[in-house]
Formats: sequence, structure tokens, C-alpha cells
Amino acid sequence: SRLDVSTRDSAIEKSEFHGFYHMGILVVGYYLVTWAATMWLEDGHDFELLHSMMQGMLQAVMATAALLLVSFTAVPISVAQHRNWPRWLVATMQHSVQTVLVLSSVAFVVWYDLGVSQSAFVVVETCVIYMKTHSFISTNRELHEQWKSVRAQRKRDARKAAAAGSDDDDKDDGEDDEVLLDEYEADDDEGFSDAEISYQPRARTALYPRNISLGGYFAFLCFPTLVYETSYPRRKRIRWTYFFEKLVMMIGTLVLIYAMVHSFILPEIRKSTSEGDPVKSVVKIIMPAWAVHLGVFFLIFELILNAVAEITRFADRDFYQDWWNSTTMDEYARKWNQPVHKFLLRHVYKETIHNLRFSKTSATYATFIFSSLLHEMVMAACVKRVRPILLTFQLTQLPLIVLGRLYKGTAFGNYFFWFGLITGPPLMSVLYVVLP
Repeated sequence: SRLDVSTRDSAIEKSEFHGFYHMGILVVGYYLVTWAATMWLEDGHDFELLHSMMQGMLQAVMATAALLLVSFTAVPISVAQHRNWPRWLVATMQHSVQTVLVLSSVAFVVWYDLGVSQSAFVVVETCVIYMKTHSFISTNRELHEQWKSVRAQRKRDARKAAAAGSDDDDKDDGEDDEVLLDEYEADDDEGFSDAEISYQPRARTALYPRNISLGGYFAFLCFPTLVYETSYPRRKRIRWTYFFEKLVMMIGTLVLIYAMVHSFILPEIRKSTSEGDPVKSVVKIIMPAWAVHLGVFFLIFELILNAVAEITRFADRDFYQDWWNSTTMDEYARKWNQPVHKFLLRHVYKETIHNLRFSKTSATYATFIFSSLLHEMVMAACVKRVRPILLTFQLTQLPLIVLGRLYKGTAFGNYFFWFGLITGPPLMSVLYVVLP
């Protein structure tokens, strides 16, 4: 990945400005030490926020584990699909399971009145499970259609060979019931393309339908990807030094986020509710909120996903692209979260075109609305109130995307992008708190 200081081939290490990046990490380390010392000497050991963040976390982990077990129904549903159960029945089972996953997670955090961090953990993890379940079943549905097409073609070839007097028309090559993904060529607008499903090794377990198994699904759950493939590029060994480097940086980043929230954001959020001056609060938390936003991104996409990828020997580390150079909001949306972007592209955009016969424009809007509603659901579950603030902010991006064509690729576009990214999160945070 581009910001991976532990890899010499990363973009940041190849850049002539990598020294500034190293300096930034060192400055963060100095800040954490001074912040901890100041908090201990002046305020004592005030761990109220940490206690509130950890309270109920065990229940949150157990609930997520239970939802993971529920998601394993994707395997028998895929088996039923392979056995030619009615398509409407398979679709009903699939969407019923996915609905149960989402509604159960929201009901759980509301019923037990979990805190923001615990609620975010449960609901975000459930969204990940939801996407993985959908991708596993939907991709195997595509493979099943190709499997039937290959079998039908082989039968036609056998009949032609028999009519021509071939002596080996009954010969079985042992692969009649298996399909390699690289045999599949799809239209750009229908189904999944070869570019999306990369080269698959000819291991017997990677062939459809042998890939449908509890072990295969469990491995997919462990991999840091939301799009199912029958196999993935893998590293030969685990680099334990690299893994522990990520763990240490993970702890440091978590402490930094905690320090920002504890010292700057939470006090101002509380003042905004008591003093009724949200504008002043927004101004004061702009920079801390921006730091937290960057910290959360770095924690998830650079540290957690790379650590998980290393421990599972997952070789594809394309978790994000250079979103900081974006000049339009749609460019940012494509670059900052590659796992979700790839899921939306294959399973929302292309499926609405292929299954619902949407036009490209309609599919684009459907994908945008789906993503916006998913984000709003997470926020509503975290703050325990339905206030479509995030949804409103996202909908305002639509005219900005159109206007963005005028300044795409310009310095002004990048300035405007950063202006929105810096001012948006603190404003939304205060609005979620102060609005009744």
C-alpha cells in the first residue's frame, strides 16, 4: 500500500518526501508522550472515556460472533443454488438472511443502549458480514450459470462428435462438473468481467462447485476483501516483524485518536449542548476532528487491513489509492475505500444493470443511494436517533460532482476537496448532538 513505511516498494518510500512522513510519525510519538504525561500530572488518571468505550464491548464482540455464525448459512444457500432450487426461493433465503443480519445488529445496539464506539463496532462489522455473504452467494450464482453453460456446450460437442463417428464421445475428462473462472468471458455490462475475477490457479478446490464449503467460506471471512473469488494471490510466508510493526503502530494510532477525542472534541461537544453555541464548537474542533478522520483512515486501511492481510498471507494490498490528490468528490469516493468500492461496483452497480436492466446512469444513482443509506444507518445506530444529516451531506455531493467537471484535475479542485473534507466531519458531529 502507498503509505506503508515497512515496505521499500511503497509509494511513500519511493518519494523524495518520505523524510517528512517519518518526521510526522515521530512528532505524533512525541505528542502522545507529552499528552500522557500532562494528563497524568494535571488531571490525574482520568479514564472515564476509556471506561465508557470498553463498557459493553464484550457483549458487542459476542453479538458479532453470533452474526458471523448466522452468515455461514451462505454455504447451504449456495449448495441449494447448485442443486437447481427455484431461483426465487434461493433469492428469498439469501435476502432473508441478509435482512436478519442488519436488523439484528441495529436492534441489539438499541436494545442494550451501547455506546458510540461499541455500536460502531457491531454495525460496521455486520455491514462487512452482510457484504461478504452477498458476494459469496451472488458470485457462486454467476459460476453456477457458467457451469451449466459449459456442461450444455460439452453435451452438444459430444453429440456432434458422435454424429461424426468419433470414438471418444463417451470419454470423461474428469472436469464435466467443474468450471474454471478463466473460462468465463462476460459482457462489460452484464455479469462479472475477467478484469474483476483475476487469474485463478488450477487447484481442484478452486473449481466450481468444489469451492462451496464451510472452510472456503471461513477463509473468505478472514481475508481483508469484500468481493468473493474462488482463490486469491497469496504470500509464501508471514513476515512476523512486519506484522508486529503494524500492531505497535496500531496501538499508537488508537492512543492518538483517544487523545484527540478526550482532550479536544468531547469537551467541546458537551459545551455545544450546554451553552447552545454550536458554531463556536465547530470552529474549535475542526482541526482535532480532521486529525481523528485521518487517524481512523490510517488505522483501518493502512494498519488493520495490512495486519490481517499479513497474518492470512493475503497478497493483494490495494486497500486505497491516492485519494488525497482528488479534485472531485466522485474521484475521492472511488479511491479512499477500495474494498467497498469494488463491492459496490460488482454487486450493486453491475447487478442492477444485469438483473434489473437499469441503465448505466440509473445504476450509478442506485449505487450512490445504497451507499448513502448504508452510511446513514450506521450513524443512526451509533447516536440512537434518526437524523438524516450524513445523508443530506452526501446528497449535496451530487451537484458538486456535476460542477466538479469544470475544475477536475486542477489545484482549485484539490483545495475545494480538502475544504469539504476538513469542515464536513466536525459540522456533522455537532449537528448530530445539538439537533433534537
